[in-house]
Amino acid sequence: MTNEIDHEVKKATSHPVYGRFLAPLRLMVVWVKAVNTELREIRAYMNSDERQPVTIENDS
Repeated sequence: MTNEIDHEVKKATSHPVYGRFLAPLRLMVVWVKAVNTELREIRAYMNSDERQPVTIENDS
């Protein structure tokens, strides 16, 4: 979905009037893509065997 939005934003930014108004939307698309990448990495890590078991230490 973000690729489709990115494609449409790129098409619209070539228009001289719309280009100025779409700068915030372009930044949002870049941010969403970065978040999606991070989430994919976190999911891959959580599903991998590299995770170490969490130990909870009781201070009492």
